[in-house]
Amino acid sequence: VIKNNAVGIRVESDLSDEESPIEDIAITGNTIEDNDSDGVRCAETMEYRSGSYPYEVTLDSNTITGNGDNGVELVGCQWEVTNNTLEQNTGWGISVAATERSDDPSSTATVYDNPYDALSPQNADNDLVPLPDLTDNTFVDNTAGGIHFLDTTAANADTLAADNTFSSTVAG
Repeated sequence: VIKNNAVGIRVESDLSDEESPIEDIAITGNTIEDNDSDGVRCAETMEYRSGSYPYEVTLDSNTITGNGDNGVELVGCQWEVTNNTLEQNTGWGISVAATERSDDPSSTATVYDNPYDALSPQNADNDLVPLPDLTDNTFVDNTAGGIHFLDTTAANADTLAADNTFSSTVAG
C-alpha cells in the first residue's frame, strides 16, 4: 500500500539520461491511495527513450483511489495502462498531456529552445507527444471525470470507450 505521500509514485526525466533511459518497467499489483496530489505521476520521460520498447512503463492491475488530484498523470510519457481501478480521485482518473522538450542550457550541442515554453505547430517535431495505450481500466466516481487529454490522444483512441469501463464518470 502506497498512501499518505505528496505523490504516490513519481517517475521523472531528471532521473534518467541517454545512457539509462526509463523503460521496460512494470508497476503492478499496488494499492495507491490517499496521497495529497496524484496517485502516480510521470513527467517527460519520453525525452530519453531508446526505442527498444513500445512503452516506457506498464502500469497494470493497481487500485488507485482517493488521491487529492489525478489518479494517474502522464505528461510527455509513453505508458501502457491496463487493468487498473481508478476511483474517487479528486481530479481525473487518468490525465494525459503533451509537453515541450526541456531546454538544456548546459549543453554545447544544438538544443531545442522553445522561447515560449509551449506547444506549437512550428515546434511540433520537438514536442513530447505521448500516445499511451489505455485498456481494460475501470473508472468510478472520479470528480473531474474518467480520462482527460491535452494536445494528444490514446494509441487506442478509436476504441477507447469500449476498451475501458466507466461508472459515474465520463471519458473526456
